[in-house]
Amino acid sequence: MTKTELIKKVLQKLRVLEVGETPDADQTTTVGDMYDSAYQELKDDEIVTWTSTGDIPTKEAQQMVSYVSSMLVDEFNVPEGRAQRLIIQGNNARQRLFELNAVEYVSTEEPEYY
Repeated sequence: MTKTELIKKVLQKLRVLEVGETPDADQTTTVGDMYDSAYQELKDDEIVTWTSTGDIPTKEAQQMVSYVSSMLVDEFNVPEGRAQRLIIQGNNARQRLFELNAVEYVSTEEPEYY
């Protein structure tokens, strides 16, 4: 998923855009800036595996849409009940991104037998 596709999906999830509509410049900038911020946060926590300007891998794309959407509920005046659901989905998405990219720990020590 490209950043442009993510922006459209986020705005659709927030119910700002209908399918087939195109975001205006302000919407594109707002969502794009939030994606950049979310990406940097996740990169700092070593959760993302792609570059900020590269395509978002398929397995992480929907999680990023949910995560970025949750960060924009106030900006786009999402009604409270829906906003709460989106925030919960965003928290779950962040956790899922962590799980998708976590490196399995493998001990190199010999097991102790008693």
